[in-house]
Formats: sequence, C-alpha cells, structure tokens
Amino acid sequence: MLSLILKRQANRFLLPVLRYSYMENSANILRLLVTSDNHVGYLEKDGIRGRDSFTTLEEILCLAQQHDVDFILAGGDLFHENRPSIHCMNEVLRLIRKYCLGDRAVRFEIISDASKNFANVSFPSANYTDPNLNVGVPIFSIHGNHDDPAGPGNVCAPDLLHSCGFLNLFGKSNSVETLEVSPLLLRKGSTKLAIYGIGAVREERLHRLFLNDKVTFWRPEDDAEDWFSLAVVHQNRVRHGPTGYLPENFLPNFLDLVVWGHEHDCRIEPEWNSAQNFYVVQPGSSVATSLIEGEALPKAVGLLEIHGREFKLTRLPLRTVRPFFFEDLILEEELAGVDINSLNLAQRVEEVCADRVSQAISKAAAATAAAISQEKQRLKAEEGETPSRPRFLPPPEPICRLRVDTSGGFESFSILRFGQKFVGRVANPKDLIKFNRNRERAANRSGPAKEGDIAVASTAESEAKSVGLSVDDVETLVCRILASNKNVNLRMFTDAELSKGLRHFVDQIDGSGIKSVVDAVVASTQGHLCVHQCTEDRVASEVSRYMLTRKREASLNGGASAYAQSVTTVSDPDKASTPNSTAVDLEKEWDTRSTVLVRRPMVPSDFSPRIFDGDSENKEAEELGGDSDQDLINQIKDVEYDSTEDGSIASEASSLSGRTGARVATTRGSRRGADRQSRQLDSLLADVPDARVSRAAAG
Repeated sequence: MLSLILKRQANRFLLPVLRYSYMENSANILRLLVTSDNHVGYLEKDGIRGRDSFTTLEEILCLAQQHDVDFILAGGDLFHENRPSIHCMNEVLRLIRKYCLGDRAVRFEIISDASKNFANVSFPSANYTDPNLNVGVPIFSIHGNHDDPAGPGNVCAPDLLHSCGFLNLFGKSNSVETLEVSPLLLRKGSTKLAIYGIGAVREERLHRLFLNDKVTFWRPEDDAEDWFSLAVVHQNRVRHGPTGYLPENFLPNFLDLVVWGHEHDCRIEPEWNSAQNFYVVQPGSSVATSLIEGEALPKAVGLLEIHGREFKLTRLPLRTVRPFFFEDLILEEELAGVDINSLNLAQRVEEVCADRVSQAISKAAAATAAAISQEKQRLKAEEGETPSRPRFLPPPEPICRLRVDTSGGFESFSILRFGQKFVGRVANPKDLIKFNRNRERAANRSGPAKEGDIAVASTAESEAKSVGLSVDDVETLVCRILASNKNVNLRMFTDAELSKGLRHFVDQIDGSGIKSVVDAVVASTQGHLCVHQCTEDRVASEVSRYMLTRKREASLNGGASAYAQSVTTVSDPDKASTPNSTAVDLEKEWDTRSTVLVRRPMVPSDFSPRIFDGDSENKEAEELGGDSDQDLINQIKDVEYDSTEDGSIASEASSLSGRTGARVATTRGSRRGADRQSRQLDSLLADVPDARVSRAAAG
C-alpha cells in the first residue's frame, strides 16, 4: 500500500516521497488517530438524523481500536452543545467505556509535569496513570467553541469526562491577559512528541494576544530539536474580518505539524506552509451541521504515525456519515431558451429542481448498495471468525441542498410545499432549496451607482458582502430590523440598554453581560410597577410607557443609560436616607383610558393585600365594615385631579396623610370583583363634592 511520507531534517523539510515499506520498528512508532468537531448530540431529537453523530463517533472509536493506536487526539467540539443533554452524555460515556477502557497496555509515557499540562482541570494527571482506572486507549482533547468553559468554576462538558477519567482535557487557560502553552511531552522508545494545545479562545482576544506578544510557547530543555512538535488549535483558519481568525504565521516556526480544528471542510491531507515551515492538517467535522458546500466534502479521520522527526498520515474515510449532495443551479443557463414571461415558468423551475433532487437520491442509493456489497464480502471473508468491527453503513436518506440562482427574472416557489414531495426519501425535506440572486448582485456592485437610487439590502445580502460583523455592525443590524418591522417592537428594553449588554458580552469578554443588563432592567421595571400600584390590566401599557421614559431620559443625558437609575426620585436629599420615604415623580404622560390614579405609599413587605371576590360580596362587606368607606373617602379627599386633553396630569396629587395601616383592596381575579369595586367607588365619589376626578368614558 502506498503511503505519503513526510520528513524533516536539519530544520528543513524534504519533498514528499512514496515508499512501500515504512517504519518497520513499531516499538519506536507513535500511532494516533486524529479527529475533530464531532458535534455529538447535533439534532438528537430529529427523527431521521438524530442518531448520526452517535453512530459516527462509534465508528471513529472502532477505527482507533481496529488500527491499534496509542491514543486519540481530538481537536475540540466533541459536543455540539455547551450543556449536552443527559441522553447525549450517557451515549458518549457508553461508547468511550466500550472502546477505550480495558486491560490493553498503554505503550507510551508522559515525561512532562502533568500538574502544568492539566493545571486548569479538576484532576492534574492523565487518566491512564490512575491505578483505579483501566484505560486502554487514552483520549487527549482540547475544548472547542461549542463546548467552551463557562459559568461558575469555568467548566465545560469535557471537564466532566476528565473528572470521570474518560478523557484527558488539556490546552485550557483561565487567563484573559496572557497565554502560556506548555507542551505535553510523550515518549515511546526513541520517538519524542511534544503536543501544544490551545483550546478555543475568542478570535479577537487571541489575535490581540499574539500581536501584543502575550503568547508564550515553552520548549523542552534538553535536545529541543529531537522532539517532534505538534500543535492542535481550535480557531478560525479562514479570514473573518481583520481580527476574526488566527493567521498561520502567528504560530512559531519550530512546529512540525498543526492539527487545525473548528473548520468543518475535511482537508486531511497535509498542506505545506512555506512561510513557517510546517504542515497543516484539517480533519474537518464528522457530521454535517450546516448545509454549505464545504460540509459536502467526504468526511474522514487521519491515522498519524510518528517516528523521530518523520510522520506518515493515512486517510481513513468515514462510512457512516450521511451522504450530502450540494449543487449550484443557475436558471439562466439551465433554462436559457425559456421565456421568462411564460405562465408556467415557476412550474418549469420546480420541475428542474425536482429532477436534480431525484438524481441525488439515486446516487445515494447506489452508494448505499455498494457499501452493503463490500460489507457482505467482508463478512464472508471472516466467516467462522469473530467480526473485527460492527457493521457500519451509510444512512439511506441523503442530505440534499440546491442553491438556485433566480437572476434574470425567474420566479421562486414554495420550499415547504416542494419538500413534501420528498418526505421519507431525503433527510432534510424542509430546506432542500435556497434561492438567491448572486448574478444580479454582482452586476449591481460592478455597475456605476446612479444618483437617486435607493439601495435596499436584505439581511442575507449584508451577510454576503461582509463576513464577521463587528459590534457596531450588529447594533446597526438590530436597530434596522426593529425599525423596519412594525410588529417587532421593544416594549421593555431600549436599544441603548441592549447595545450596552452586547458590548459587555463582546468587548469585555463577559459571558453574563447581556443577562446582567436584562436583570437590571427587569428589576427596575418591577420597582416602578410596585411604586405606582399598577393593576394587571395596566401592566403592559405601563411597562411600555416606562421604557419610553427611560429612552427619553437617555437621549437628554447624552445617551447615558437610565436603567441603573433608581425608580424612586426624591427632591429632598435628606429624605433619601429615610426608610419610610416613598415620594416619587409621576411621569408626564399617562394613558387617557386610566380611571383613577391614586398615589399610595409602598405596601410593607409584611402586609398582605386583600383580594376582591365577586362571589363573596357579603363576606367582604362584613370584613370591611364601616371604617373602610371612610378610609377610602379620606384618601380621595387628599387627591386633586385635573385631567387635560392629552391625558397628562396637570396638578400632582398631594401626599397621603400617613394611613399606611389602612386596608388596601387590590383588584385581581374575576371580572365580577372588578365591577363591584368600580360601583363602590362611584357611589363614594358621589358623596365627595370636593374631589375633582376625571374618568374615561369607556368603563
């Protein structure tokens, strides 16, 4: 079998050569399986694709066992979710226990300080060195952006596997100002391997650390040139904005090989970087998580064999990956002779798309038949022997994606209705088609701009023009969406408050930045509602009114956020420190539908308001007695209302006479209780000639 051999001697790489035999002395060969971005748990609740990530992970672990590797090297994103479900975690633990635990001897040793390599995890040691565990195939992994550490203790899902002894998590850093990368030093016979792990870091922060020389790579003290240096990272390799990626030339040039995670297109063959003199291997993902062209490339893992400063990489295709067919369809070329004014144009377009999807289904069926035939031949050859591995076959329903360019006046059709034709035949019937007008956009961008033209850019077009939005771009995009859709309006938060939370989240690397702002606004709004004793039917309008008030105050204060300001405003500074001080400033704008606005002191925390119930009128009347009517009359006498045409209150209500112990009836519950309270208030107002109260006509 021909293999690709790559050799580095005297600090320079020789050209790849082909040999028939290689590394005959296996005692000095480190053999490892390279994988990345398994995204276990992706679409686990989907009826068709729910088992895809688990089946492929089992195939990867089975390949490691079949090829007798020394360990597995994972490049991050083992899980798709930061907090995977119990079912997902149970499946991963089951598979690792089945294929990686056992009495098989580990044939290499760690000679570096494990307390430094595993400094930021719960157990600062490798799992196979624990006398209480039987580990046959160790797994060394960094964390990705999907299983990024967060929350109290800065832990992630791989931390749980490390604590259980199922995985060795390294490359984790808790510092945001500096980054020190200590190599994991392994030795097997005469082969020495130094693994540098860098877990997922926010792209902008890592880019800044490299530019400011805040990243340090430690090298072995003795015979540094005798070590094969391998780095595993989980960052953007493709440029996403000026600082939204990790340039390859940022990595040190003493490295021999870089295993690059996070990018999903499989480029497992080593790629030479002539500027830094190292090779880059990109395993890609083992499950398609987005319907893009890069995910349609055949998936594979790599068998990496290292001997001294030489290495050999063998591609191991994954057979359980669901077939994915991606195709671009340009209607101007496909239907060149069709009149765009034809009445059945949309039908013709739909027929062309249906034909392409049917062809993809036929290709998937042929591939599945070929895989079944190969499996039967293998089982026949192993007749009478124990099968070397489980039966791994590709799923029958493929994933199909047509990117249809409708430039030139072609009509689109209903994607959901089109997908109903292929239910049970494809794995993604709801999103088979994606329409765009790339040719028209390219022509508009290349042509000269005319005065008076109004550029109307959709969200998809904005994303196509620029990849990797900045904070300001995201704020502008959010404001544009809110302004363009009248049905989507902010009722509790102002755009300035949400922008502040966004900046906390991005610029200050604060994972709870948005939550803290939301909690502060909610607490402030709740206090405002308590101060004004709003009934349930007025809560929604009062919340919106309070948001507009904060927005107006922020604009008057030069953009300062008003959510942190206290709801209670006291004119006298001495009264601010008084616990019983409850004076507030009423907003100038009130709803004209409001009936009676009565300023009351805050209800003490140990006071239980009474609830009107229309079914117990006699009981309520007995409890209230004669004093309740007089209390209500006294409170209304202290209030003077003069409602203007715009609904604002011309004269403020005078403070109450201090009857904080009076029983307060809150209108909650049934409509009958509310009607009874309104009738009672009307009868009392008729006996109070001095009270000028303006009520809405609609009651």
